[in-house]
Amino acid sequence: MKTRFLIILGIVVAVSVLYASISINDNAINVIYDSQRNSVDIFQDFVNSQKRVDTTMNTWFDMMLHSDDDLKNTVAILESEKNIQDKLYDEYVNLPDSEKTNEEIHRKIIDSINDGWLAKNIENLKPQKDAERIFRITLEHNGCENTCPVYSIMIDGDGSVLYKGLKNVKEIGKQEYQIQSDVLTELNPFLLEAYRDNIDEYGVQDDAKNTVIITIQFGQPKRITNHDNSGPVWLKDFEDKINEIAQTRQYVFG
Repeated sequence: MKTRFLIILGIVVAVSVLYASISINDNAINVIYDSQRNSVDIFQDFVNSQKRVDTTMNTWFDMMLHSDDDLKNTVAILESEKNIQDKLYDEYVNLPDSEKTNEEIHRKIIDSINDGWLAKNIENLKPQKDAERIFRITLEHNGCENTCPVYSIMIDGDGSVLYKGLKNVKEIGKQEYQIQSDVLTELNPFLLEAYRDNIDEYGVQDDAKNTVIITIQFGQPKRITNHDNSGPVWLKDFEDKINEIAQTRQYVFG
């Protein structure tokens, strides 16, 4: 009887140990699984970083006059986000291929890092000194073989506007006037797109078609040429917004 009891007890203990071992292994597997980050996790962190970058750049664009401390803080934040994005990029490329099947995630992470637009923005801001901290937007509206208006607008950060009417417009010649400088912040979304865009010319030049050139002087100048509205929708919206805040309709169309 005693022998039978010991045998049964041994079996129970063995089963208990085996069950405990399986449970521990299962928990270990769950811990490992929970600690592994997939492409969606990485992408979400990447998107959050991009949002913080956009907020930082919007704040910078909002301030037409900046102190050295403002500039240093802005650059420091952007450099921190660049380090975060570089690490996320490394984390993503080291994932197994089975985790890289989402084309949108792959394209946005790989393209954004490889384009280097964040690094370019950092380098664009770094050299700015008080005397060089100029904000200027220029819009050149070239004509076509028909009756397209030919004019240019130059808007400075203090709200001063210089209009030049050349052809097919109501007012020929120069007009100088002032607008409220705070309305320039309405250009912020377009400035972000412009500095994120690596393409400087859309379409092919043709004298029979209209060409619009937008030049941004904010640190290093950036010039975007759009032939016959060949560029993305935001670029045409950018042109329209410049015309709107510069109040040029009265001089172009009357």
